[in-house]
Parts: sequence; structure tokens; C-alpha cells
Amino acid sequence: ATVNVKESTFKNNVGKWGGGAIYMHDGSLDVDNSTFDKNKTEIFVGSNGQEYPNEGGAIFINHNYEGKINNSTFTNNVCEGAEGGAIYSRGSLE
Repeated sequence: ATVNVKESTFKNNVGKWGGGAIYMHDGSLDVDNSTFDKNKTEIFVGSNGQEYPNEGGAIFINHNYEGKINNSTFTNNVCEGAEGGAIYSRGSLE
């Protein structure tokens, strides 16, 4: 699947499994002229009490992904306990 995001604002979103605003798994994502502000991922605590850190305060890109981010702004995005304050990618990103 292809997801196109244009002239959009993502603000104050919270992701429990990565990507405070967008979690992408397989497919294609194109982001253009968009703003990502104050999004975050939190550490997920399982029923066994184990903590699982999550990546990508604003965007998490998982396997088999391709896409582009153009003319977009990332400010004050936070990733608790892992990597990628704004973007974490396991795929191909331009």
C-alpha cells in the first residue's frame, strides 16, 4: 500500500509501539510539506512487568519500506528509552 501525506500537521500524538505520529510497516510512504511537533513514543510495559522501548518519536519505518520525506519540519519529538527522536528507519528513506 502507498500512503501519501501532504500539507498535514501531527501534534501531541503518542505511540505505544513506535512512531508517535506514523508507524509504517511494509509499503510506501511519501510525506510532503508537513509538520511533526511534540509527538512521542513511550516505553511499553508488558503484563509481565518487562519494559519494551520504542523507536521513532514522530515516524517509525519498519521492514520492506520505501519512501520520501520532503520539505517537512520535525520539532520537539521524543523517543523514550530507544532511538530516533524524530525518525527511526529500518527501511529505505530519501
